[in-house]
Order: sequence, then structure tokens, then C-alpha cells
Amino acid sequence: MKFKGGRRLIEAEVAQTGSVKWHVYGHYFRSIGTMFIVGTLLFNAFFQSFQVGTNMWLSAWSTNAYGAQNETGAQDLYLGVYGALGIGQVLSVLVSMLSVSIGAINAASVLHNTLLANVFRLPQSLFDTTPIGRILTRFSSDVNVLDQTFPMILRMAVPNVYKMLATLFVIVYSTPIFVGVILPLGIIYYFIQQIYVSTSRQLKRLQSISNAPILSNFGESLT
Repeated sequence: MKFKGGRRLIEAEVAQTGSVKWHVYGHYFRSIGTMFIVGTLLFNAFFQSFQVGTNMWLSAWSTNAYGAQNETGAQDLYLGVYGALGIGQVLSVLVSMLSVSIGAINAASVLHNTLLANVFRLPQSLFDTTPIGRILTRFSSDVNVLDQTFPMILRMAVPNVYKMLATLFVIVYSTPIFVGVILPLGIIYYFIQQIYVSTSRQLKRLQSISNAPILSNFGESLT
């Protein structure tokens, strides 16, 4: 739609470019809450520690490091420590999953309520110049990312990071020369990751923009 002077009433939506700003990540993590972030990181560290400890204890058990297995006292020791490490893994992963899930739900609720409050305070002129599809996209696909995608990514990413660090620690501890292999692989992985992330990020932005006209047409068809 244009005015007589040629100026558009509704401007075409333009996709953002470049990386996501750090303050955006900071705002999301603040919305999660410090307690849930600390709980997620801390108990994931506990889980990996118990897991590494279990592997080391099995190694000691197999070599009879604390006595022969046919001795009653040694057998009770092996089983008791192994069971305690297993219980520690179960409890730590349970608390870490609860922390990240509750924190993600809390963040989604806070950000949704903030978005809704800001929309209610917008001037009427903005609704005249902004298609309803753009607003619906913020409350549908974007909020869906907060509700489902981000929690799933966090539940997978945090344990995998700790698992990677624990694996690297064990490998470097047992084979120090492996450090010379890690550095080149890390550099190669970093450049591949940069290419993938930049492409995937821009495709997501284009997808979000393409949803707005569809929702606008759907809403106009219903009314």
C-alpha cells in the first residue's frame, strides 16, 4: 500500500544479518534464573564426575586393586562403591534435567509476558503499518522456539559439552601426545561450525519472515 507521494504505508520486512548479539543470549539466560543455571551446570558436572569415577572404579575392580574379588570384604567394597556411583549418576542427571526444564519454562514465560506487555503498549499507528502476520509470527513460531526448541537444545548441549571435556581429559591424561592432535582438529571444527551456523541462522530468519504473509492471508480470509 502506498500514499499519493509514493511512500509505502507498510514496509517490507527485512531479515537481520550477522551473528546474534551477546546481550540477547544474556537476556535469555537471565530469564532462566541464576539458580537454575547453576543447578544445571553443577549437577551436569557431578554426573560426568560420577561417570568417569565409575569407569575408573571398574578398571580398579578388574585388576583387583583393593583386594581379590573372592574376598567378602573386598567384594562388598567393590559393589558398594559401584552402586553409590550409580546412584550419584541417577540423582545428578535427574536434578540437572529438572533444573534446565524448569529454567527453560520460566524463561519462555517471562519472555512471552514481556512481549505481550510491550505489544499492548504499542501505539495504534504501528498496527496500521505492521501486518498482523508479523505479530502473529512473534507469538507463534518464535514463542514455539522458546517453548520447545531451546529447552531441547539445552538438554542436549550441556551434557554433551561436559561429556566432551571429560573424554578429552581422560584421553589427554592417558595419552598426553594427543594434545597435538586436538588443536588442529579444534581449529578445523571451528571453521566448519562457523560456516554451518551462519548459513543455518540466516535460513531460520528467512523462514520466519516467510511465515508472516501466510498468517496475514489466513487471518484476512477468516475475517
